[in-house]
Amino acid sequence: MRIKLTAAAAMLSVCLLSGCMKSVRLNERGIVHALGIDPQEAGGYRLTMQLSLPSGEEDKPLVIEERGDTITDALARAAVSQGKQLFLGDCRLIVMGQELAQIDASPALDFLNTNSLINPSATVLLAEGSANELLGMQKKAPQLDAEGLIEMTEGAYHYGRAPRSRLFDLLNAAASDHLAGTLAVITVGEQDSGSASIPSDAEAEGEQSPEETDQNDSDTPESEELSEGETPRAVVSGVGVFDRGHLGFLLEEQAARGFGWMQKGIRGAPLAVEDERLGQVSALTVSHRARIVPEAVGDLLVFHMEVEIKSAVQETALSPGLTFGEEERAYAARLQERLVESQIQAAVDASRRWGYDLFGLSLLVRQKAPDFYRQHQEDWASVIQKSGYDIQVSCEIGRTGGAKQEER
Repeated sequence: MRIKLTAAAAMLSVCLLSGCMKSVRLNERGIVHALGIDPQEAGGYRLTMQLSLPSGEEDKPLVIEERGDTITDALARAAVSQGKQLFLGDCRLIVMGQELAQIDASPALDFLNTNSLINPSATVLLAEGSANELLGMQKKAPQLDAEGLIEMTEGAYHYGRAPRSRLFDLLNAAASDHLAGTLAVITVGEQDSGSASIPSDAEAEGEQSPEETDQNDSDTPESEELSEGETPRAVVSGVGVFDRGHLGFLLEEQAARGFGWMQKGIRGAPLAVEDERLGQVSALTVSHRARIVPEAVGDLLVFHMEVEIKSAVQETALSPGLTFGEEERAYAARLQERLVESQIQAAVDASRRWGYDLFGLSLLVRQKAPDFYRQHQEDWASVIQKSGYDIQVSCEIGRTGGAKQEER
């Protein structure tokens, strides 16, 4: 009897694992790798998708566009137009257009949060301009598919130029009363030295070009309007700061670098300094450590922000008559400290100006000074603006092959 029960249980498990619902063949699916969301002037959404259509021999990459009153409606219309069931379980990249973020991205975030197929660890980017333009570039630049854009964002994160930009981080910030969400900003077009001429806050909204959403050729993304022979290019150009589902402001380059230095995961980040006495020294980070320690002083808080950086020199252009000896090495390290401190100060100034908790300070205070947090949690923006910030940066430049050769 026990053997029969065991066999029945095994058969039931197989049935449950195989599923009782109607299966969908692979060649009947459209596998969505990237999803872009833009608003329409008349209401509703315009979706842009990078997807593949399995054909038996190889996946056929495709970029499509569809519109609808809701995101669900637009997805259903796209499925009908392609004759495929769209599968979102492999969607690793979500792109929000800047206009959507400035209006209100909360409904889109609700959809992403409630859709069980979308991975919470998916990368989320903010497109300067439209998501349609960014994802549509794949037609002329195949390397700028979902995987390529994700790799570019990960590189910017490790270089300290952008946040990690994951969906669950943004959702957690949107659900919090205090935390500010942060996204990497991607700009389309030629850029000088990797920086972008983006507005420094949402007040520049009126300077943005309106989206041409009333065109009938809905299957042609905006990037098709590039001139013949022009190669599209995308760069990580900054950091967007969100207050729940709204774009609050964009960090300028100095502040974005300062924000990056306070994150974990930095490796191989470039750090170049120069002045008239020394010349120029360019280094790459070898190790990096950052921490924030809150201290309650009466009715105020002081945040001790500590950063330790070790780097290795890659190249030098020293002033005439100098060699890169111990004195020059120590002097270059002090220049590094001043540079990093000024960048962190720029991020702190932006946080204080807007009252946004960029650095997760509320979580730290809740753990380290719970009594203070309970007394001030209802007006956390005021705490951010009135607190003191003690920034301490320690830089050390290690010996390199070039330096050893000079010293020998």
